[in-house]
Amino acid sequence: MSEALAAAIEEFRGESFMDCYDEQIEVADLAHPDLAMGNCHEVSEAFLDFLTERGIEATVIHTDDATTWGYQGTSRLGFPIEHGGIHFAVKVGDTMIDWTASQFIGESALPVVTEAPHG
Repeated sequence: MSEALAAAIEEFRGESFMDCYDEQIEVADLAHPDLAMGNCHEVSEAFLDFLTERGIEATVIHTDDATTWGYQGTSRLGFPIEHGGIHFAVKVGDTMIDWTASQFIGESALPVVTEAPHG
């Protein structure tokens, strides 16, 4: 990961955005599964804008089946992830930045940064 991306991630943790309920929420609160739930698209778009303003090329990616990104078990909504689950994250080069992974895996690092899925 580039130093510019690492710095942007660190800075974005202190930001806020409009969540799926049109309420202002702190990015740092997304470490809590109940606050992350349902906000993957909103925070991904906010982070994309944040990166773009800093000259970092990125894109919002999505899947119709969260298991393709390695999430297993039961989501915080109570449905088995094996049955799908639309999810959004941000891709920068070969890196995926997921600010709301906690909705699938419980309280976690914020964000979860992994190798981006291919295809």
